[in-house]
Amino acid sequence: MNQIAAFALPAGLVAYLGFVALAGPARRATSTALVATAPQRRALALSPESALVGQDLGRRIRLMGWIGFWLDFILAFLTAPLLAFGAVGQSISSTVWVSDPIHWGYFGLGLLFASLFLDLFSTIASGRLMRDPASMLAADQPAALWFLGAGSLVNVLGSVVSFVGVGLSIALLVAKTVSQPPGIAITDPDRIVRALDVFILMANFNLLLAHFIGAGAAVWLSMQALKARHKFAVGLG
Repeated sequence: MNQIAAFALPAGLVAYLGFVALAGPARRATSTALVATAPQRRALALSPESALVGQDLGRRIRLMGWIGFWLDFILAFLTAPLLAFGAVGQSISSTVWVSDPIHWGYFGLGLLFASLFLDLFSTIASGRLMRDPASMLAADQPAALWFLGAGSLVNVLGSVVSFVGVGLSIALLVAKTVSQPPGIAITDPDRIVRALDVFILMANFNLLLAHFIGAGAAVWLSMQALKARHKFAVGLG
């Protein structure tokens, strides 16, 4: 299973990038068709202040979305090979999977892919927010900005998972170091500090960094969205 994961992680990352690249033209065409055939909502008389609120929030969401996307992409690109190398080395380890930091790294990387999708989706939704603020900030659209809450949840969960992975990695390295008596050769692979153990620690640390920054950005955007809803409602009178 570890050998399969070693090839599945990089392959999944490459497949995701290919999907994003190929789905761009189709997504734009589909969005145009949906806009053309969608039933017209009752237009709200927006004041200049209300329109400015939507545009300002949309620009912030788009900026943070692209920053988060590329940050997550770079860290995922660096983390996937580390976990793949670690998965190959796990074939000689008998560690229980719950206490094995590499399995927590798998979970954290999966949540990072989910965060990548939400970052990309937020950049698309920000365009609709700037074009039609009422469609996402009106009182009858409470769930229009669902991706902000989902991003907060995914990244907070990813931070917890990655933190556990980092803690287990450090504990494993310390336990192996103190259990090695000086001047005595050790043949048990479970008691030897290997480069793969350091790779897994680096992978979990990268995931912790990515999820921590993503959680902070998502919570900040959620607070900005609440303020924008209030300003938008005041602008409508």
